[in-house]
Amino acid sequence: MGNLLKLLDPYRWLVGGVIVATLIGGFLWYRASLISEGERRAEHAAATARAEAQALADAQARNMQEIADEAQQHYTQELAAAKTAAASANAALARLRGQSASAADLAAASQSALGAYAASAERDIDWCAERLVRTGETAAGASAAAHAFHDAWPRTFDEAMTLQLQTMKGNAK
Repeated sequence: MGNLLKLLDPYRWLVGGVIVATLIGGFLWYRASLISEGERRAEHAAATARAEAQALADAQARNMQEIADEAQQHYTQELAAAKTAAASANAALARLRGQSASAADLAAASQSALGAYAASAERDIDWCAERLVRTGETAAGASAAAHAFHDAWPRTFDEAMTLQLQTMKGNAK
């Protein structure tokens, strides 16, 4: 063993250097594997975040489509109600015209018949006016709903998020 040490004595610095280099290399390899593991974890976290963002965007798109479908259904119902009201008003107008008396009929009618005719005409005119106002309100509501729906439809993800937050707070436009 003493001979071996004498033989290695001139190479002592070389052997020490090899040992130190091996230790440094091992440490650097260990650090590189830690950095690589951190990068893999960061990539996984980023992929998870992207998947969650896409899922959120898809859910919001479905939510907006449900809102659009509901608005379309409401609009269709309001339009049908407006058409029904218009048809009723036209029928009442036709009935009123059918009941109208000529000047000769009015001149020959008794006082009570004139009173009944005037009361009937007044009821029909009031009914027509009420229906006309309701039809106008229905049309105005449908128009306002259509404009609000168009204005509220988001163009970007940020606008969709803003609308969602406003809706949740009860402050939707």
